[in-house]
Amino acid sequence: MRIHRHRVPRSGATLAELLVILAIVALIATLLLPSLARVYDGVQVRGAARDVMMIFFSARARAIDDARMTSVSLDATTGRVLLVARGETLLVRPVGVVHGVRIATSRPTATYFPDGLGRGGANLSIVLTRGAVAETVLVSREGRVKLGARGR
Repeated sequence: MRIHRHRVPRSGATLAELLVILAIVALIATLLLPSLARVYDGVQVRGAARDVMMIFFSARARAIDDARMTSVSLDATTGRVLLVARGETLLVRPVGVVHGVRIATSRPTATYFPDGLGRGGANLSIVLTRGAVAETVLVSREGRVKLGARGR
């Protein structure tokens, strides 16, 4: 009498099938990574722009509330934004380090009078860049703050 053994079918994938799947995943990752990096750069630049705008809003509110001149100082080399009143530094925000952006400004400072109006004869523009993404924060000579043109 002969005993027949039935082969149990194996479940799983062969090495060749796994290599093909790995190659497809690597190809998709290669195509998606640059666009994901640009999205991440955009998030960081917009976050930095919001931080800068909030410091200007705080400076204006502080000038009105305390009835004294308040300034915002921008240090492009270190990437720091400072809120200063009567020589006292009230707030330091390392925007460049926190968001990994570069800062370029048309002027290093902007000052608010106690009535909330800006001091100075020219508008201030702050360009924040990371990779291929740029955002501009504009401060008018009256002290209004808004986002400018995007892109680069």
